[in-house]
Amino acid sequence: MNDIDRGRLAKDVLENTVYREAFDGIKRELYNRWLSAENVTERENLSGFGKMLDKVESSLRNTMVTGEIELANLEHKQKRTLREVILG
Repeated sequence: MNDIDRGRLAKDVLENTVYREAFDGIKRELYNRWLSAENVTERENLSGFGKMLDKVESSLRNTMVTGEIELANLEHKQKRTLREVILG
């Protein structure tokens, strides 16, 4: 699978309503548990889980952007090639 396809799939995930609801719900739950944590160790663990969740979303966003950049580069190359064919 190429970067363009991976980018499209990542975008589909990020824009998926069910994914967004699940992601936001988990973040909210982690935050509420962090607020009610009884000790520093528990807070640190919950904070670590939140950071990992952020990394998942960041990875998807990076994949999406990479795909968009690759698509733009491909379109630019195709236009340049077409222009060269037309103009000789």
